[in-house]
Amino acid sequence: MFKNLIISLFFGIIIRMFWRDNDRHKMPHMHAIYGEIKMLPRVSSVKTDSNFNLILTFDNGERKIFDAKPLLKVPMYKNLANVFALAKVEFGTVVWPGDLDVSPDMLYIESTALKK
Repeated sequence: MFKNLIISLFFGIIIRMFWRDNDRHKMPHMHAIYGEIKMLPRVSSVKTDSNFNLILTFDNGERKIFDAKPLLKVPMYKNLANVFALAKVEFGTVVWPGDLDVSPDMLYIESTALKK
């Protein structure tokens, strides 16, 4: 069983769950940690394609592709298909009309590098 699991990473804030960490605590618990790791790169530009991919450029110069099709199955993103082509960058991440966005950390971690 995991003893120390990162369950969220967003803008340099880590939410870490401690499970059966008998050395320090007997009960499962969580810690919010800031500054333990360097923030991941942020999105500087985005393009979309007709197959629900985001072509991303990050502020460190990396270019990656993110498959957004799985998001279409999530209730929160039920209208994403209708506005997907309207993607734009705000505050280092991708946003759409209707208050839709995606964590910039998820975009970076879950995307695939494009060949140069």
